[in-house]
Amino acid sequence: MPRQVLELSDYFAPLAALIMFALAILVFSFFVINFFYITDRDDLTVFEKFGAHLHLCLGPHSMSDIYRGGPRNYPQPQGTDKKMNS
Repeated sequence: MPRQVLELSDYFAPLAALIMFALAILVFSFFVINFFYITDRDDLTVFEKFGAHLHLCLGPHSMSDIYRGGPRNYPQPQGTDKKMNS
């Protein structure tokens, strides 16, 4: 069997696979997780904090919530802040 001859472009295949995998994770986390699983009551996401510098809304929170530093503090349901007895 003859010896395999590799070109310079063949050595870039692992790098290309890594870049495609990273882009797939980024797109999935931005479009799916950020818009379908984050609600208005959740903390700000990294995408929203980054978009605030560029004056872009990159998530479910309004721009006023993002500029304020997070969503308003909603009242806790009754009975959740009981003090612990020592």
